[in-house]
Amino acid sequence: MQARLPLIAMGLLAMAGCTPQPPDCSRVSNRRNLIQCLAWNQGRSDRDLLQACWPLSPSSRIEGIWVTSLENSSFFERATQLDRSMLTRLATWLEVANPPAEVIRSQQGEALRAYQISLVGRQTLCEAHYGHMGVFPHEVIVDRIVHLQPLDTHPLAGR
Repeated sequence: MQARLPLIAMGLLAMAGCTPQPPDCSRVSNRRNLIQCLAWNQGRSDRDLLQACWPLSPSSRIEGIWVTSLENSSFFERATQLDRSMLTRLATWLEVANPPAEVIRSQQGEALRAYQISLVGRQTLCEAHYGHMGVFPHEVIVDRIVHLQPLDTHPLAGR
């Protein structure tokens, strides 16, 4: 039994070292810390501010459906089919540095658009206020779009 105890303890310690630690959300949850971080990074782009002041996941491959419309960039991770609720529901804000021209027009009010998307990006780890007017609980920063396939929104619009 005594010989087993050190092996068990070593195994537990090894597992503890491999377990991801919860993110430090103090900058997001503590208004003073957040204001201080924003002040230190004044003049930087929104994308750079997000990376400086909020904890993000490591860059990884993410897939889902991206819905764009007037001042909207909703991302539904792991979704494989467009459904009517996605046209009006907020999900995760998708931040794309250089979106296609049709996406820009959509976000300026031209027309609702939806895409099946595969991307490499980083996700916010703390729930807060992201995206347009801070109404989104999370955000994904897109480092690179791997695949973007337009989806037909017309069958859903008339229901």
